[in-house]
Amino acid sequence: MMKTSNKGFTLVELMVVVMIIAIFAAIAVPSYRNHIMKNSESQAQTRLHELTLELERHKSTRLNYKGFAPQKADGTYGYDAGDTILRVPNTGTYTYEITLVDGATGNSLETVTSSNSWKMSADPNPNNTNLAGAEHYLVFSNGERCKDSVNSLKNATSCAGKTSW
Repeated sequence: MMKTSNKGFTLVELMVVVMIIAIFAAIAVPSYRNHIMKNSESQAQTRLHELTLELERHKSTRLNYKGFAPQKADGTYGYDAGDTILRVPNTGTYTYEITLVDGATGNSLETVTSSNSWKMSADPNPNNTNLAGAEHYLVFSNGERCKDSVNSLKNATSCAGKTSW
């Protein structure tokens, strides 16, 4: 009698491999999502700092913030939408939307007659599921900075009761 050998995997062996892959995926996907969210938050914070420097440079030459047009990453000047909104990144699908307005009136810095203060808020893109739970940021010209992980700070008038960053 001739011996025959069966080649292949048993169902049990296959199920063990599937379970191991599922465990790796259960660990990797949330970690990847968290990495994307932290990277996006870091990019937004960096852009807020860059804009703060640009605003102060603008004020040092013109003595107020009136007429400010931010420099985009591609080297052009201006806003992405209207006269108050910038997007991070400013090409393709954005992760954060930054709103920059006059601190006293809430109007565009390009249209006010004079401006001695400003307010910037940064909100994550609500259509990006990887950013669910990402921080919302707020910065004032007086140096006050705060964040909130639940609510937009676009309409806030101060950082009272919020977490500093």
